[in-house]
Formats: sequence, structure tokens, C-alpha cells
Amino acid sequence: MATKKLLIPKVPNDLLKDVDIELLNEIRGKMEEIAARVRAPNARRLDPRKVGAALDKILAGRFPPAEEAEEKGRLLKLLAIDNELNLTNGSLTLLPEVSGFTIGALEGKRTLHNSVRVFKGGIDDDFKRWDLNKPGLATGPTAIAVYEIAANGNFPEIFSAFRIPLKSLRFSQDQIVEICDLYALKLVGAYRGNFFLFSKDASYADTNLFVAEAEGHRDGLFAGVFHLNTPNLIWHAQCRNRLFIPKAALPLAQKIFPVIKEIIP
Repeated sequence: MATKKLLIPKVPNDLLKDVDIELLNEIRGKMEEIAARVRAPNARRLDPRKVGAALDKILAGRFPPAEEAEEKGRLLKLLAIDNELNLTNGSLTLLPEVSGFTIGALEGKRTLHNSVRVFKGGIDDDFKRWDLNKPGLATGPTAIAVYEIAANGNFPEIFSAFRIPLKSLRFSQDQIVEICDLYALKLVGAYRGNFFLFSKDASYADTNLFVAEAEGHRDGLFAGVFHLNTPNLIWHAQCRNRLFIPKAALPLAQKIFPVIKEIIP
């Protein structure tokens, strides 16, 4: 059965004098994401009927309940707490405007090395050389938090800023591919790094922990990889690289800072 392609018309420039062009481009990008998810297979697929019903409400000026606003408010509170209690030693800055999105349940089958459709800018041969081209475990829906690296440091220093076990900060390779595929607008571009912690296998040994990098190149995203403990590798704050973590890891900080429990349920 043939499917119609979603067409997103371009608006003439003379009609955009009072319109935020950046915001308009962001909306266009989200519409493209929705179209991709409607056509996606298995667990990644959005129900087209529900999407149509939601869009009908938006076009009628009736917006969904303020879950997104509440989520952003929650993240802003977390940012305020972070500034107040110095949760990440000032080395990371939470980005509420790009945090809080959720990826769906995944089977864990995709690997970074094999995701040539997503990483059109190239894929690091070290994925294969270090025997990382292995599928992972299935994962449930996962909310994502995004931080900007705000102080010079190596990977162990950057990730240790959360003061929680590294195993809580890991993604599966399938989840990393999903974020880069469907939420590319959340990534910082122009040859700057977007970092994701993952492991070679179920072991939590330092020798089995790696950091995947998604970097915007001229031909598209490039997928790179580093050992967590790569010596003499310093990431500079002026580059404004981003760090992605599963937001489910954040409540673990409540065990260390009980005051968070009072402000964030």
C-alpha cells in the first residue's frame, strides 16, 4: 500500500518578518521527526491515529495538558538545586531546553558500527577494532537529560561529577543510535562533541567502559569512540560539548542530597 509523503511547505520570506525563524525551523524538524516515527517499525513506531488526533487539536488551538511545561519546570528546579548545592562541582550545566525528551522501548539490536544510515559522516573503525560491534539488551522507555561540559576535564572527571555509579549513566548502543536518529536537533553541531557512556558487555570494569561521540560533519553525523580512561584526553569548556545521560539516574542523587527529595518528588 502506497503511503503519502508528509510535505512541510516553506513559507515565503516576506511573511516571516515577525516570526522566529529558528523556532520555525525547530518545528519543521519536529514534524519531520513525527513523520519518521509514524513510518518506523516495531516499538519505535508512533500510532498514526493518535498523531493525527493530537495534530488536529493543535491546529484547532487546543493544546495538550502542560506535561512539557511541568517537565521543564522540574528540570529548572534541578538546575537551581545543582547551582545551590554544586551537585556537579560546576563542571556540568543542565540544559532544560533540550532535556526531558523520552525515547521508546528498544530491542537492543542496533550497533553504532552498523548504523551507516544514521552516521553518514563516517564511523570510527575502533568500534570494530575494539570488538564493540555487539548488540545489547532490550531497554524500556528512557527519559534523557542533557548537560553542557562547563569545565575542562577528562572523561573520568566529567562523569564522576554526578557522584553516582557509572553503571547508572550508561546507554545501550541501540539507545544512542535512537537519539542520534530521531532527536538530532538535540545534538550540538559544527564539529563539537555529543557524548554517551556505554559498556562493551555486562561488566562494569573500567576496561569495558567506553564513550561514544556523535559529531556533526559536513556530510552528516560522525560516530567516534574513546576508552573512558583514554590518557591525556582533555575536553575544553570553550567547545561547549554536550553530555547525554539517562534521566532515571538522577534520582539516585537523592540518597546523597536528601534536600532534593523535598523539592523534586
